[in-house]
Amino acid sequence: MEHEDPEDLEISLSCPYNHVTSVIVAGGSTHHLGGSMPKGVYCVSSFSGATDTWYSHGEDGYQPFEVNDFAFSGCSNNGEWVLNIKDTVAERVGCIELEHNVSGGLTTPEPPTTGPPTPQTCLPLNETEPFMHTTTVTSPVGLVDGSSILRLCLTIKHQDIRDLKVSLACQNYPENFVVLASDASIDAPGEGAYVVETDTEYCISNTATASTFWSESVDLQFLATVGTALKGCSENGAWVIKVEDTYASRIGCVGFSSFTVNFQPTPTATPT
Repeated sequence: MEHEDPEDLEISLSCPYNHVTSVIVAGGSTHHLGGSMPKGVYCVSSFSGATDTWYSHGEDGYQPFEVNDFAFSGCSNNGEWVLNIKDTVAERVGCIELEHNVSGGLTTPEPPTTGPPTPQTCLPLNETEPFMHTTTVTSPVGLVDGSSILRLCLTIKHQDIRDLKVSLACQNYPENFVVLASDASIDAPGEGAYVVETDTEYCISNTATASTFWSESVDLQFLATVGTALKGCSENGAWVIKVEDTYASRIGCVGFSSFTVNFQPTPTATPT
């Protein structure tokens, strides 16, 4: 690249599968403190040690321009990445030539082409189609009523967990999805109480008492009253979990962990 003023440049990147576009560089100056950008090879990277100014490759003190790779959490490693470079001020000129392609770094697995997702695996959440998973309960045998205890656990990583809407349907009424959780933050103080940076298991249950926050140690309470919303469902059989991302520009992943009906811990035997 070379340019009269690199602060004019806005660089964005769109990843495969999620097709989410994120601005990775905007308003960056050279290490010459606002000077022009001499012709050279300039890199951007999420590697540690990166800097917030442009250095050309080979310059003394060279480090790539820093970008936040969490913006691409949930993106596929392989596939077509689209790079867009915009000059925001028409009066100043420059030129661009792409020297190197996107490489490495992301570890989120590709979504499977067939079959259900592997338990405990956080899969990219596509904002245009919900995450769907069917699980089969073999016992107990009966119908859901006010005394039934349902518990669903998911593996989640997301830029804003408040965007997630979790629903459940039984085999008796497969089109009737009942919303269990929506617009809940995580149990963390202050700003950022909605960002889940690493794969974390969260559970929701109709017997829980926490109605506002996801927590690793305390279940989130169902929004729906099980005895009413799921009345008439067979406790055993197929249950379908649906997770929707309600805000397209923020991304993450979700995976199925477990679903139980009327699960009770095994009592400890009393010595005689």
